[in-house]
Amino acid sequence: VAAAAAHRCAPLDSSEAAPAAAAPQTMFRQRSSGEIPMHHYGGRPARASFRTPRLPSCATGGSWAWLVISLAVIVWGIRFLSQPTDLRHLKCPRDREDLCELVVLTEDEDRVVHTFPGKDLLRAEAIRVRRGRAVNPKNMRRKQVRKLGYSFQLVVRLDDDGREARHVMSYGSVGRSDSKSRVSEIQEYVTNSDVSGLDVYESSGVSAVGILLVIYGAFSLIFCLILGQFSEPPPPRKRR
Repeated sequence: VAAAAAHRCAPLDSSEAAPAAAAPQTMFRQRSSGEIPMHHYGGRPARASFRTPRLPSCATGGSWAWLVISLAVIVWGIRFLSQPTDLRHLKCPRDREDLCELVVLTEDEDRVVHTFPGKDLLRAEAIRVRRGRAVNPKNMRRKQVRKLGYSFQLVVRLDDDGREARHVMSYGSVGRSDSKSRVSEIQEYVTNSDVSGLDVYESSGVSAVGILLVIYGAFSLIFCLILGQFSEPPPPRKRR
């Protein structure tokens, strides 16, 4: 027992204490290059992580394509509406012996050209018109008369027997004041030989194709804004 107690209280030898003191120094000892080791578990070196860009999904890409197509259809329809469907162009020279030219261009028919001597242009008349035809409103009710448009027509002599031809100068209404001013302009050419010439251009009518395109594009745009997906939803959170 005394020997065991003496062994416990005996001081440590210098050779045994040196490794214990040196152990903490070796744990944080730097490399010869002066860099601290940055190794992951398993001894593999660390790599920089790059996030790959995410491509838009089919729903997002399809929604944007739907939006572009809807806007293009609306613009296309507006372009149709900006172009009149009915054109009438009368051009007469100063010399009444020369030929006048009346060009009629409609949506349903081909281009028609009427020629006649300037002296055969007898007069112009203010009329009520419906779908390109002159209508006599004498025996019509007020409600029916209100639906008629204002236009004018040319009266041209066909031959020496007194036969006359009438050419309506618009498909729809050109307005009451405009029709009167056009009649006065043509009458001035007919009665006054000093007038240098006559150039009358009238356009009217709205394209039905343009109306349908605008309506279809507007409804398509509304549904696109309601049902479309224009941004990617956030990614789901990862469970810990």
